Amino acid sequence: MLKYLIKTTKTPDDDTGNGLDDDMANDDNNDDIVVPVVRNAKKDRREKRSAEVKRKYESEKRCRKFSANWKKSFPWVKLSDDKSKMFCDICMLYPTLCDKDSKFVKGGCGNLHIKSLQTHDKSAAHQKCVRHNKAKNSTPGSTPAETMIQKMNEKEFEKMQVLFRIAHSLAKKGRPFEDFPWSLDLHEAAHNISLGHTYRNSKQCHNFISFIAEAERMKLATDLACVPFYSVMTDGTTDSSISEAEIMYV
Repeated sequence: MLKYLIKTTKTPDDDTGNGLDDDMANDDNNDDIVVPVVRNAKKDRREKRSAEVKRKYESEKRCRKFSANWKKSFPWVKLSDDKSKMFCDICMLYPTLCDKDSKFVKGGCGNLHIKSLQTHDKSAAHQKCVRHNKAKNSTPGSTPAETMIQKMNEKEFEKMQVLFRIAHSLAKKGRPFEDFPWSLDLHEAAHNISLGHTYRNSKQCHNFISFIAEAERMKLATDLACVPFYSVMTDGTTDSSISEAEIMYV
């Protein structure tokens, strides 16, 4: 409990009756009036302690360290030799698929905080690398695509093989996609089989060739990522429609 001293000033009586009482005015002991003011001592101590803790926290530089528990939630994280930066082990395996500007790939992430790991784990480029790595290292026949294909009946699978093979032959020979329907008719007549009534148009031929090209591109990218160097040769010519065509050998 603290006491504050309040100084009062005597004023003479006026006509309005304002002023101090005569007895109080004549009493010298009433010049100083002590008014007790109650303060919460516990609150004062708490505020003081909080201010000291905050001042100490701001004055000292916090040194973050890598937590071993993070490895359980993010098995792909890899520490540098001095344990000051974090890298993504999976993204570094696939430089053509990962985000090359990510700190987990380029230079390492020095922000040793779990939020940095969570942000990278949810990124689209990282998820793409994870799916590619899972498909590459999975047991043959265990991937979702292979499981779906295995469930297809044998005739349907053979039919899709023929469709992909014919589409590939048209692309390799530089033939137009409009040749796809009659190529199927010719194959049916030559082998006395039925390929059904679906996928028999130029648009589906384009889709088949796109899938083949993407599979070959990913295979080539994976092979190039594992070699120390490679050479490239290019050449150009005109196709049957007198259109410029470029070819590249890697």
